[in-house]
Amino acid sequence: MANSNEILSLYKHDERAALQKLFDIYYEPLLLYCYRLIRDSESAEDIVQDCFVHIWRSRRLENFEGELDRFMFQAIKFRAINYEIGRASCRERV
Repeated sequence: MANSNEILSLYKHDERAALQKLFDIYYEPLLLYCYRLIRDSESAEDIVQDCFVHIWRSRRLENFEGELDRFMFQAIKFRAINYEIGRASCRERV
């Protein structure tokens, strides 16, 4: 995927450009990954978009060290797991 150092370096100079690049590079692969986990295209879109919003609002990349690939895919995996847990608990209540 992308060069983590390139995006993180860009983030220090131009936060918006770095986040746009992050979105451009990761959105489609994350969407596909999330869909494979939950098998619901609309919810997969919501999960991936929420993840990017969270990164933007929390300024998560400000002091980030590590591999963005791993971070992004793990973030989606955990959000997908939480989604499935919520969906299962809703089914149990019905």
